[in-house]
Amino acid sequence: RRADRRLRPPGAGGEPADPDPREGPWAYRFLATLVSLLVKPFVRIDARRLQVAEHHRTAVVVVNHRSFFDAVVGLVVFHGLHRYPRVIVAAHWFEGRVIGPLLRWAGAIPMDREHAAGHLEAARRVLDAGFPILVTPEGVLSGEPDDPTSLGPFKTGAVRLAHHCDAGIWPLALVGTDSVWPRDRRFPRFGIKPLRRHHVLVLGDDHLIPIDGDAAADTERVRERMVELLHEATELRSADAPAHRW
Repeated sequence: RRADRRLRPPGAGGEPADPDPREGPWAYRFLATLVSLLVKPFVRIDARRLQVAEHHRTAVVVVNHRSFFDAVVGLVVFHGLHRYPRVIVAAHWFEGRVIGPLLRWAGAIPMDREHAAGHLEAARRVLDAGFPILVTPEGVLSGEPDDPTSLGPFKTGAVRLAHHCDAGIWPLALVGTDSVWPRDRRFPRFGIKPLRRHHVLVLGDDHLIPIDGDAAADTERVRERMVELLHEATELRSADAPAHRW
């Protein structure tokens, strides 16, 4: 099983050296800092059980996708970890006049079925350089609005990517982002009173999920684990237990 992918020693066999774990495009880091400051008065982001990021520099990170605010939460949380993951994005988004340059600037990786081999190699190079890759297996905003534990169907792309790159998968469950930015609204719904800030909870798995090579079975295992994490995160958010806050 392929669960504990580590970077090779610096310069070994001509491979890239380990990067500085704080490394990332300066504009990326600046944006993450700015966003963190802007959302803090309105949204309380609790990030829990993220120790995997301390022991594994790279992995394929999978997250559920309920709201456009998911991207903001991911930016804040990974900035707190001094990690700057690259995101897999459908290739057609790179054709936009505005979004295309922004995606390239952020180091996003295009993906389409017609050129899958080349894009998979690009993803491998990103992991070899020490950056995690973030994927939303549902592909689109999913889940029932009244059920925070619900998920849409998972595509097999994340586990195929992990298998190709010899990487483990790290699930992250997000709960509460759709209360900040419901999918039927054009803009976020920020609270204005500090004591009534929105509460978003991010819960990481305590280990990497190994990939066996059976795309369908691996995808189902990842999805089942995500459901378990969502149930746990929902209970923790309801209890509002003390937690580390970014």
